[in-house]
Amino acid sequence: MSCNLLRQDWETARQEFSKHLARTEAHFGVMSRTYKLTQEKWNSIDAEWKRNSEKAARMAAESGATPYPIIPIEPAPLPLLPTIDDSRLLSGYDMNIVGPMEQLKPQIQQKPSKRAALMKLLGLQVSPKV
Repeated sequence: MSCNLLRQDWETARQEFSKHLARTEAHFGVMSRTYKLTQEKWNSIDAEWKRNSEKAARMAAESGATPYPIIPIEPAPLPLLPTIDDSRLLSGYDMNIVGPMEQLKPQIQQKPSKRAALMKLLGLQVSPKV
């Protein structure tokens, strides 16, 4: 039973890390030093989880219990996060987005007349032409 609990905790840690890695990618980018250090830190933490899981399985086997009755010993590998070039995969990662982004139609800006520009430069108020 404790082996299954350890395995479930490991899986939860992996899921939380993948969320954290996605946030790190969004804030710093995949080419950043922070992203690289985050992955290196997780690799050491994941290795520790694996050592502890193997140790628990050995201890359970020595005591005559079945360490992992149904669940495999190691969780599935973390899914690869989509890159910027693969934007079609990003839709499933953030469920907090309410709807599609809408943009205003571009509006044509009228160039001010030479008279208005000169008056503005001189600091005078321009009255509209009638």
